[in-house]
Amino acid sequence: MKKKVLLAIVLVVVLLGAGLGYAYFATDALKSDKQLFFSYLLSDDFTKDLKDTNLEKYVEKQTNTAFKNKGKITFEAPEQGSALDGLTILNSTTIDVEGKTNTAKKLAEQKFTVELSQGVNIPIQYKRDGETYGIQTKLLSDKFIAIKNEDLKTLADRFGMDTSNIPDNITLSGLNFSDKEISKIKDKYSKVLYDNMTKDMFSKTKTKDQTKVTMDVSAEQFINLIEKLANALKEDKDLLNKLSAGTTVEDLKTQIDNFVDAIKETDTTDADRVQIVLTIKSGELTECEIKTVTDNVAEIVAAIEKSDTKLVFYAYEDNELVGQVSIEKFANKDELSYIVGIKANSDGEEVANIQIEMAYKNLAKLDDVEETITTDIVYSDSSSTSSSTADEKTSISVTYNNVVTFDSSLNIDAFNSNNAIIINDATDKELQDLFLNVYRNFSGIQ
Repeated sequence: MKKKVLLAIVLVVVLLGAGLGYAYFATDALKSDKQLFFSYLLSDDFTKDLKDTNLEKYVEKQTNTAFKNKGKITFEAPEQGSALDGLTILNSTTIDVEGKTNTAKKLAEQKFTVELSQGVNIPIQYKRDGETYGIQTKLLSDKFIAIKNEDLKTLADRFGMDTSNIPDNITLSGLNFSDKEISKIKDKYSKVLYDNMTKDMFSKTKTKDQTKVTMDVSAEQFINLIEKLANALKEDKDLLNKLSAGTTVEDLKTQIDNFVDAIKETDTTDADRVQIVLTIKSGELTECEIKTVTDNVAEIVAAIEKSDTKLVFYAYEDNELVGQVSIEKFANKDELSYIVGIKANSDGEEVANIQIEMAYKNLAKLDDVEETITTDIVYSDSSSTSSSTADEKTSISVTYNNVVTFDSSLNIDAFNSNNAIIINDATDKELQDLFLNVYRNFSGIQ
């Protein structure tokens, strides 16, 4: 069996299944092994302790109420002697950020001032007006250079570009689902899975403090489930429209067909199987393991573990851990933070470690919210000249401090002929003058 192809199959089904839900009987004691498996696999046990009511209210208020923000980005980069000598300049670089946003009216403006060493600064502005987006910097033009997110295929053709893979518009928010839409998806796709699986595919074992429920299917049965889900998706007009951002519905259907055809060509034997094992403790799902079985030898492919307010995803290859992603929540009165960790291993050694901390203050107040996002990247740098050690570690850190203040009276100027050149509407002469001006500006820098 082609392990990499089967791995892709497993991950796709798990990702599909993780977002589905199905309601069954009131207590575990009344559930068959099949019902027990679905009720826990499709529950929110893994994520419920990571949610925060104040953060949800904050995000909702940003959607409905205009706000202004002011912040700064700072860097810590390797000093001389590492493979990234060119990034040393970041240590004396800051970026000031200030702007206004009205999400409900699709209006936004941000000014980024890049402060370099020796007092050099480069202002860059971004603006959104409906579905028109633009940037402005004196390196390019005195006006905003903007593009309407519509009829992009015609615009690309105007510049002599290949338009075969260019959509008419790019849906930037198409993957936002309402509670009603999520509920509809849960009902539809969980039923597809449930109706096409039999009770003999499930078993249960109990110990003193935990229950393990296992789904065990042949590779052929697993592929058939993928095909059933794919066929259901092809008939789901609402979800197809959501997922077709950057392409067309028909193109997406073709991609689905090609995916199914590739899976059906997977080289499998009668002995090849796929297993998903759920561990339940004290009525909550605490672990999920995905395994492939070839020639009666099981190999773990992926796993999810939960403990209190921490969730960890593991990925394996040949039973060796190759990567993990963790999410942990810390809450204390009016302070909230999340730490996301990403680790990659090679030959049993850690080669990369990324940690992102997102911290919030004043969430309960829902105003003057202080946001701090810190990203630390550490990875093995075998080419470092600062040490003879082969696995010398190199680190980069980026910190973004920002304060968000809500103000429903904020005014954000729209694009007009005085402040912007909209590429879609510009004449050939206007475009020629624009490009010539950009060329002159860059030539003046050199």
